[in-house]
Amino acid sequence: MNKKMTPILKVGAIGNPNVSDGRLLPFITIDCTDCPDVENFIEVHGDAPVPGDVISTWGWKYFNNSNVYLRLDFERPIATSTYLVIPVATKGYVVEWIMAVRGFYLQSSKYGSCASEGLGKPAIIIEVPSTTTFPVWPKIYRKSLTKHFKSQGFKGKAIDDAIEAYKARQKEIWFRRPHDYHTDV
Repeated sequence: MNKKMTPILKVGAIGNPNVSDGRLLPFITIDCTDCPDVENFIEVHGDAPVPGDVISTWGWKYFNNSNVYLRLDFERPIATSTYLVIPVATKGYVVEWIMAVRGFYLQSSKYGSCASEGLGKPAIIIEVPSTTTFPVWPKIYRKSLTKHFKSQGFKGKAIDDAIEAYKARQKEIWFRRPHDYHTDV
């Protein structure tokens, strides 16, 4: 099985009233250069008549919180594994988002460098159930956000307020539902 690290190149968003209760899901474009079997999985899964199975596990390296990892163990239609590398300082919000909406779209950069370029091309939805826990994540993320807001000149309670406002705004965006538009002709 492949145990390669897969970098995230871009993160976009897609909302569909027929997918994941209409939640706005992250659309993650990954570099499959070092893991062609993951790219193959995405392509084959799109054509498979049965759903694929994936087990997801969050992880991090002790004493180094610069990156966190989402291990994806695909069981069918092709058995393979990879670790999505998520830099906390620049893409920590992706971890929060995945945990909040319990899933994401995954697509190889072979089909475009961002969500709008990859629309209509092979992509899969990965469900990350609420049972996939990451107990140390709140502490890791808070430390990263604190560092960010300190660098912006915030101090003391203003940092806490900024973190809470930032998280609240994220959730407001993530849980927006696409609207059905009807016109009377």
